[in-house]
Amino acid sequence: GVAFQTNLLDGVPDFDADLTLVLKTIPLLEDLEPGAGRKLFNQIKSPYAVVSFPTENKPGKTSDELENQFVELFAENGWEAEKVLFPNETVYILKRS
Repeated sequence: GVAFQTNLLDGVPDFDADLTLVLKTIPLLEDLEPGAGRKLFNQIKSPYAVVSFPTENKPGKTSDELENQFVELFAENGWEAEKVLFPNETVYILKRS
């Protein structure tokens, strides 16, 4: 296996993977740079991905709207999605159709 540190605002590392994990990351990227979460998601090359969103939000922020946008994006990009709920996280297990 391989592990490394990278700045996701600069793009996704270019290598093949069987699974991509994007856990509670998209809302953080969107706070730093609007559109960065979508850009990251569109660069995923693996056949499987696990993407999650926190269920608790910062005051004044709503991740429900962002999560709904990404659920639409999953379908638009041909991903089959299974939703799994945890007390502090909503997880989507994705498989390319």
